[in-house]
Amino acid sequence: LLLAGMPLAPALGGGALAYVLADELLKGGPRKARLAIEQELPTFVSRLGGMLLVTGSPRAAVEEITATLMADKPLRIWLERLLSGWQAQGEAFLAQAHLEANQISPLLGLTVYQIRRLAETGRAGATKAFATTAEELSAILEARAVASSKAEGARQSVLTMLVIMAVILGIMLASPTIRQG
Repeated sequence: LLLAGMPLAPALGGGALAYVLADELLKGGPRKARLAIEQELPTFVSRLGGMLLVTGSPRAAVEEITATLMADKPLRIWLERLLSGWQAQGEAFLAQAHLEANQISPLLGLTVYQIRRLAETGRAGATKAFATTAEELSAILEARAVASSKAEGARQSVLTMLVIMAVILGIMLASPTIRQG
């Protein structure tokens, strides 16, 4: 912008705005996928807790609940990958899936950790304990999902204001007399 003849202050502001918008463009997709996963997790965990009381097998319970999720949502896509890896490589795959889940979202990581521990122990007492804690975990996950949703709305508002300010500044700087001022 300095090379285009802009004064120093607007050029620096334009550079900062370009950085913020580029960062949002590059990181916006993964963040939205994480938020979508976190919004679906409370329902998934709650259903899984109930299903485990009926079905003794953790993998069968995860398969049943995964089938009830909407097909095009990120959580179902990720869980289907988890189930196929679990089927092919056994319980050793769950350790890798746990690490990947932690990178996506700590909440997803916690859920996979609990599934992993349940698969390792495989006892009825562990199943009942998971079902009991699933209700509490579901409430925590739901509160976090609501907070994340509100934070994302505020983020979008700030980005909208920045774009509006950039457009107004661009219009003002288009005039040679205002530009000099």
